[in-house]
Amino acid sequence: TPAAYKLIGRGDLARQARPVSGEAAVPIVPPVRHASVPSASDDPDGIEMIIAQSRLRFSADLRLTEVRRLLCSSRPLALRLGGGTESLSEHDLEHEKQARLVLLCRRAMALPVGRGMLTLASAPAQLTEALRLAPLVLKGQ
Repeated sequence: TPAAYKLIGRGDLARQARPVSGEAAVPIVPPVRHASVPSASDDPDGIEMIIAQSRLRFSADLRLTEVRRLLCSSRPLALRLGGGTESLSEHDLEHEKQARLVLLCRRAMALPVGRGMLTLASAPAQLTEALRLAPLVLKGQ
């Protein structure tokens, strides 16, 4: 029923379920994009197809795009020190830099695990297709 569709946030389906009197319902379909298999340069992390498939069902949901941004391992990491470092001695400042660098390296090394969980849980299993591996950049700025 239209009320049930509106309850789950799908007003587009509610409009389809209730045809306008005297007229046939006009289906609401997203525009067709001629999709081709993304090349390695277009899709370095292998998540583009998953996002495209999810947009068919959840067009306004941007969570997967945010997950893709967080799991990107192909750009250099920036080592930023917070405020209050002026009062530290040179030895303490170097210790603070090393501690932050350890945290950044742990995060960078965990990114492929998270991306693998997303990719393998979202994509249908195809035994003959090779998995695309995103580059893992461990350079810092």
